[in-house]
Amino acid sequence: MFLKTEAIDVPATGFPVYSDSVRTEMQSWERRGWVVTVADSRKVVLEKRNSIPLCLNVLLVFMTAFLWSIAWAVRARKKETQTRVLTIAPSGDLAHVELLTGPTGIEPLQ
Repeated sequence: MFLKTEAIDVPATGFPVYSDSVRTEMQSWERRGWVVTVADSRKVVLEKRNSIPLCLNVLLVFMTAFLWSIAWAVRARKKETQTRVLTIAPSGDLAHVELLTGPTGIEPLQ
């Protein structure tokens, strides 16, 4: 039993059934380390986190402790903040998404 949508068929279970080309593209990205975070009948969102393994990080820290201490001191003095601002239209819909870096002057919610 299928429910008909504009883009693709969605079985009664609620999970979309993708075409072969979409599945192939998803699998191609997954092989490269990307992970599907959101999937519906109209779009698939994939994310990839760029990080180094913990054991490699610890090894590098011990091997280059002096150099890392300089980087940590600079980073501790310069605290950079990233802020996402979601602007809402009078109708209640999302109007705009903006990324701000550094001090914003926006008061936090109480």
